[in-house]
Amino acid sequence: MLLLVAIPVVGVACLAIGWAMGRSSRNRVLARMQSRLARLEVSMGRQTRERLGALRRRAGAAYIDGLVYSDNRVVAQGFEAGVRAAEQGAWEQARESWAGVRQRASGSEAVALRFLCAASLLMLGRVDEARTEAEAAEADARRAGDLSGQACLALLLGRLEREAGKFRSARAKFDRCSRLCRLLGLGAMEVDAIVQAAEVLVLDGKLPEALAEQRRALALLEAAGDRLGAAERYGAIGDVYLKMGQADKARAAHEDGLHLAREARDRAAEAVRLVAIGMIHRGQRDYRRAADVFNRALKLYQELKQLSGQASVLHELGLVHAWQGETDVAHEYFEGSLEMARQARDSVLEARNLGELAWAFVTQYQFGQAAELLDQAVDIDRKTGNERQLTADLSRLARVHTLKAEHARGEELAREALELSRRSGDRAMEARALLELGRARAGVGAHAEARTSLERCLMLARELGERKVEADVLSELGLIEAAGGGWAAAVRLHRSALSLHQEVTDSRAAARDMVHLAVALQESGSEEDARRSAEDGLRIAHNAGDRLVEGRALLVIAELDRRRGERSRAKENVARALDMFEDVGSSRGGADGLLLQGRLLLETNDSESARMDLEQALRMYERLGDAVGAERARSLLGKLPEANSGVRFIPGQD
Repeated sequence: MLLLVAIPVVGVACLAIGWAMGRSSRNRVLARMQSRLARLEVSMGRQTRERLGALRRRAGAAYIDGLVYSDNRVVAQGFEAGVRAAEQGAWEQARESWAGVRQRASGSEAVALRFLCAASLLMLGRVDEARTEAEAAEADARRAGDLSGQACLALLLGRLEREAGKFRSARAKFDRCSRLCRLLGLGAMEVDAIVQAAEVLVLDGKLPEALAEQRRALALLEAAGDRLGAAERYGAIGDVYLKMGQADKARAAHEDGLHLAREARDRAAEAVRLVAIGMIHRGQRDYRRAADVFNRALKLYQELKQLSGQASVLHELGLVHAWQGETDVAHEYFEGSLEMARQARDSVLEARNLGELAWAFVTQYQFGQAAELLDQAVDIDRKTGNERQLTADLSRLARVHTLKAEHARGEELAREALELSRRSGDRAMEARALLELGRARAGVGAHAEARTSLERCLMLARELGERKVEADVLSELGLIEAAGGGWAAAVRLHRSALSLHQEVTDSRAAARDMVHLAVALQESGSEEDARRSAEDGLRIAHNAGDRLVEGRALLVIAELDRRRGERSRAKENVARALDMFEDVGSSRGGADGLLLQGRLLLETNDSESARMDLEQALRMYERLGDAVGAERARSLLGKLPEANSGVRFIPGQD
C-alpha cells in the first residue's frame, strides 16, 4: 500500500514513499527529492533574493522556498508586500507583513516566512529576538523535514553565535550547514559555510584548523572548475599564513591566486591579488617591491576605470611612504585616495583615509585636527556598520584624547572599542583597545587598573604575534614602574620595548624608549649609560622629525649636566627644549622644562627669575591635573626667599 502526498512543484515536495522502505532508504529518497527542488528554487527565486540583497548579506542567506510562486494567494501577497518594504529598508513593516501571513502558510513556506522574520529582527538590531525566532524556525524546519530551511537557518544561527563570541557553537552550526548543503547538492552554499567556519577558527586563534577548512573550500571550487572562486580562496589561505607569521607562504598562496585570475582573464581579480602581494612586501619592509606591485595594480584599475580600486591602491601607497617616515608624500596619497573614495562613494575607504590623515596630525602633535578627522571617520563607520574599522578608529580617537590629557573621554572611547572587539571576537582589536584603556587609566594615576588592562593586552599581543603592540605595552608598563619608583623594573621593560620597536623599525617609538630608558638609568645611578641613551634618543628623534622627543631628550641631558655642575650648558639645553615644546604645543613638556629651569636659576641664586618659572610650572601642572608635578614645583618654591613685592607673576595661556 502506498501513501501519496501531493504538494505544488515549487512548494516543498512531491513525494511517493512506500511504507515498506527502511528509514535510511526513505531519508535518501527525501534528500534526493529535496535536492532537486532546492536547485529549482535557487533558479526560480534568484531575482527575488537579489531584491533582498541587504538581508542576504547580513543573515548569510535569504531562504524563500517557493513563496514567490505559492498557490496560496494570501501568502503570496503578504510575502511580496514584505519584499517591497524590505527594498525600502522598512524592516519592521516587512517583518509585520511576513509574520501576518505565516499562520496561513504550512510546511517549508511557513519555515521560510519565519526565517525572514528572524532576519528582519537582525536588520533592526534586535539580536536576541532574532536568535529566539531563528531557533524556533529551525525547530519548525526539523519537524517539517525541510532540509533547505535547516541549512539556511544553521547559517544564520552560526553568524549570530560568532557575533556573540561563541565560536565553538558557531562552528557547529556552520558544519551542520555544510553537511546539509552537501546532501542537497548546494555547492555554493556549502563553500560559504566552510569559509565561515574557517573565519570563526581564525577568530578563535585556531589557525592550522582554519587553514585546513580554507583548503577544503578550495578543493570544492577547483573540482567545480570555479577558477575565480579558487583564486579568492588562495587569497584567504594567504591571509591565514600571514597571521601565522609565514609571510613567504602567504605570498606564494596569493601568487597562486594571481595565476588563476590571469587564466580566467579577470583583471579585477588580478588587481586584488596584486594588492595583497604588495601588502606582504610592505609588511616585510621591502618598500621598493611593494610600491612596484601596487603600481601594477593601480594601472589595472585605471584601465578598468574602477575608482574604488584606484582609491584603495593610492591608500596602500600612502602607507608605504608613511611607514618609511615620508609623511608629506604619504599625506598626498591619502588625500588623493580620500577624494577618489568620495567620488566612488566608498564610505569604508573614506573612513580609512580620514584615519590615516588624522594619524599624520598626531605625529605632528596637532591633536585638535586629528580628533576632528577621527570624529568624521567614526561617524562614517557607524553608518556603514563596519565594526572592525569602527573599533580601530575608536581606539585611535581614545589615544588622541588621552594625549590631550582628556583621560575620561579617552577611557570612554577605549571601553566602547573593547566591547565591540569582544562582541565580534576580534582579539587583535581587543588588544589595541586594552592598550588605550591602560593608557587612559595610567593618565589619571590608576596604575593598578592600568596594569591589569596592559597585562591582558600583552598576553594577547604575544599570542597573536603583534610585535608592535607588545612593544607599546612594555613601554607603558615601564612608565608605570617608573611612576612608582621601580627603576630597575623600568630599565628592564624599556630595554625590551626598545628592542622590539627597533625590530619593527618604528624609529619614533624607539627614540621615546631611549629617552624613557635614560630617565630610569639616571634614577638608578647609571648616569653615563643614561647620557648615552639620551643622546641616541636625541639623534634618532631629530632624524625622525619628532621635536617633542627631541625636547624630552634635551631635558634628560640638561638634568645630567646639572648634576655634574655644568649649569650653563644645562640652561642652554633647557632653553632649546622649551622652544621645541612651544613648537609642538606641549604643555606638559613646557611645565617640566620650566621646573628644571627654575631649579637651575634657584641654584645660581636668581630667585626672582626662578620664582617666575616655578609659579608658571605650578599653574601648568594644576591645569593638567598633575598632582606630582605640582607638588615638586611647590617644594622648590618653598626654598625661595620671601618676595620683596606683593606682585605675583601670572602666566599667559598656552
